[in-house]
Amino acid sequence: MEHAEFDVVYIARCRFYIVDKRLGKLVEVDDTGWNCIGRCKTLFSKINSYGGGMLAFSHWMNEDMIFNTSRIAAQFQVKYLATDEEEHLRQTVGVHFAADNGLRGFTQNFNEGVNAEKKIRR
Repeated sequence: MEHAEFDVVYIARCRFYIVDKRLGKLVEVDDTGWNCIGRCKTLFSKINSYGGGMLAFSHWMNEDMIFNTSRIAAQFQVKYLATDEEEHLRQTVGVHFAADNGLRGFTQNFNEGVNAEKKIRR
């Protein structure tokens, strides 16, 4: 299964975007499971394994939560993406949904990682 190639992850108002290098497009990754703070470690691990870059977090996560979640987080620059910045990004680059662009594997593997983590905790 094909994975997205990306350098940047934007997170704004509980929505996640990647800029796919293959498509040259902004892609909204449709997975509300990412909204849970407790899943940050898996998120960072997955992004790191795909060679991700910057993470931008909206106001619903504070920096202490992010940096205390995983040492991997320290590799990413964290900044907040304001609503007007998000709108500007959506209008200038355009939004494509992951499921429509062969990127379903990205979300699927993320969910598999979360499920595996749950089993280990039990």
